[in-house]
Amino acid sequence: AGYGQGFYDWSELTSPNNSNFAVTRDSVGNLYVAGGQSGNKGSITKYNSAGTQQWISTVGSVPISQVKDVVVDSSGNSYLVYGDRNIYVSKFNSSGTNQWTNTYTSPGTNNDAIYSAEILNDVIYINGGTNGTWPSQTFVSGNFDSLILVLDTDGNAYTTAVGYAAGDA
Repeated sequence: AGYGQGFYDWSELTSPNNSNFAVTRDSVGNLYVAGGQSGNKGSITKYNSAGTQQWISTVGSVPISQVKDVVVDSSGNSYLVYGDRNIYVSKFNSSGTNQWTNTYTSPGTNNDAIYSAEILNDVIYINGGTNGTWPSQTFVSGNFDSLILVLDTDGNAYTTAVGYAAGDA
């Protein structure tokens, strides 16, 4: 649904074979919906501020439940964040063309999780969990430790933070 000046402007019915998991808006009011399509394809759909679909882009072999979030940078590039045991990020330009897909994982464990993503000043922050050891970080103890993965818009990971997770003992 689109909202302008706090009022309902439009709605869009997606295919019954689609599942939507995250939504965000860019600085000019375009809406980006992250989810999945039948046939294990993660997707981003872009709608303009009037509710007209602009494009839909997919990444293959992604179970729908693994799509976690979508964020948009100041240039209109969108980033689909997904994964289960590994963290994947796919960048799409403002026309919906895939620019790159990167995999981020703690060495040796392949047991990382994603909860959400944010973008601030074109820096991407991915909130997740791990029971592995990331570069310059050490797994603390218990089941899962909190993880914050920080990326630039080219997909370079330049910091990770691992901390003690609630419930670990």
